[in-house]
Amino acid sequence: NSVFEDKNVMPHLAKSVGVKTPKVLFSRVKGFYLDAENQPTTCDKVLEALHNHGRLFIKPSVDSMGGRSCVLAEVREGIDTKSQQPLVGILQQMGDDFVVQECLVCHESLREIYPKSVNTFRVFTYRWKDLIYMAPSVIRMGKGGMDVDNATQGGIFAGIKEDGQLYDYAITKYGQRYYEHPDTALRFEDCKLSLFPKVIDAAMKLHHALPQVGVSNWDLTLDADGD
Repeated sequence: NSVFEDKNVMPHLAKSVGVKTPKVLFSRVKGFYLDAENQPTTCDKVLEALHNHGRLFIKPSVDSMGGRSCVLAEVREGIDTKSQQPLVGILQQMGDDFVVQECLVCHESLREIYPKSVNTFRVFTYRWKDLIYMAPSVIRMGKGGMDVDNATQGGIFAGIKEDGQLYDYAITKYGQRYYEHPDTALRFEDCKLSLFPKVIDAAMKLHHALPQVGVSNWDLTLDADGD
């Protein structure tokens, strides 16, 4: 399980079954820097390539959960204009296992709910004998200006039916209820995400490719093209 939890491994599995993942610019695996083609590179070359890249997302690839230590950066002249930290300092703080990705843009149906984070679906799948089944799913949403949708960072989540219809309220990790999104005033009971069946299909494809794992939680989203 710990191998598959590595965020630098999962993109290879996803690609093999036709599921998109965010474009990787660079990664670091056990202290070794790799480029987008998984070829060895150096920290200096990474810094040179990203010197004026603009928006990018940096996240730990091992022992990562709850959005902890994730960085949404805007890099100009080697400086993150959001935190005013040099990019080299940010990379040093990330340790030996992380990934640098291009930022995703969610589908408009997800941006209407909350536009500042990549809102994701947590889909639970499990194997029973020879078949894969799906347990109830949730949609996770940021709020209050946050860049991530994790509940541990203040996000909210709502149940979602297999046809994409949201249940009538969302909750925080502490059980506080919201019947509409506090930032956009969108009423959850009025929201149906018609593309959600594509998310279920992706989760099932991924789990079928992992017969070693009995139970898995997938975090998936819909991109600007609806994929």
